[in-house]
Amino acid sequence: GSGKTYAYGVPLVQRLLALGPARIGTFGLVLVPTRELAVQSLEALQGLTRPFPWLVTGSVMGGESRKSEKARLERGGGGMSERMTSQ
Repeated sequence: GSGKTYAYGVPLVQRLLALGPARIGTFGLVLVPTRELAVQSLEALQGLTRPFPWLVTGSVMGGESRKSEKARLERGGGGMSERMTSQ
């Protein structure tokens, strides 16, 4: 279920909220071992961040086009997307 995701997701969202909406960049990273768990985690985190539109969630998984991954990351700011273009 989503209980374990909330166990790390709620503190992560609380810390991001403490930073305020003016920040730009990648401030949280959750690593999971499978694509299925990545999708489940993303859905749970999207539910937590829904009331805060400046907190953008996304996922990066193998097998997807780099262009779509980069576009998704850029919506949330720089950070990872800048590293992806330089590889």
